[in-house]
Amino acid sequence: MRARGRGVIAAKLCCNGDFTNPEDCGKAVQHAVICGFVDAKVIGFKGNAEIDNAIERLNRALSDRQIH
Repeated sequence: MRARGRGVIAAKLCCNGDFTNPEDCGKAVQHAVICGFVDAKVIGFKGNAEIDNAIERLNRALSDRQIH
């Protein structure tokens, strides 16, 4: 995709808030950050608490990425 000037977008990373296990959202976010082929990430939010939670998960995934 990149060789053709295109990017990859990961959308609805937290399954529209429908994950039954909140850790699944963390795993999805972490994979999108670490995998190396996702250029943009889209996470939908229903409220401020979900925004705060997503920021925590993204920060954790980004710090894990630096370790790898």
